[in-house]
Amino acid sequence: MCHNEIVGWGQHGDVTRQVVTLVTLRRAGEHPQVARRFDLITDLMLEVVADIVAVWAEGDGALAQFFDLVLMGDFVSLHLAGQEGVDPGPVPILIEIKERLAAADAPS
Repeated sequence: MCHNEIVGWGQHGDVTRQVVTLVTLRRAGEHPQVARRFDLITDLMLEVVADIVAVWAEGDGALAQFFDLVLMGDFVSLHLAGQEGVDPGPVPILIEIKERLAAADAPS
C-alpha cells in the first residue's frame, strides 16, 4: 500500500468512508521501518475509509505467522462470499484471460 495502490484510495473518499474497512495484516517482530509505515498508512487512511482493523498473526516463527495470515484472509474471503451468495470458485475474468491466451497460442 505504500506505493501505487494508495494513490486511488482518496479519490472516492465520500464512498469509501461509508463502506470500506481496511484490514492490515501484521506480525510481531516487524522491522521498525515496516511498523512505522503501518502507522503512517493508518493515519492517512483513516480519512478515507470507514474503519481500519489490524489482524495480528499467531504462531511460532515467521513461516507459521505467514500461513496464519494467509488462512485468515482465505477464510474471511470465503465467509464474505457466502454471506453475499457468491460462488468464490470460478473467476470469470481469469477464465476469459486463460481462454484468450490459449487461443493466441493455438496454431493457426
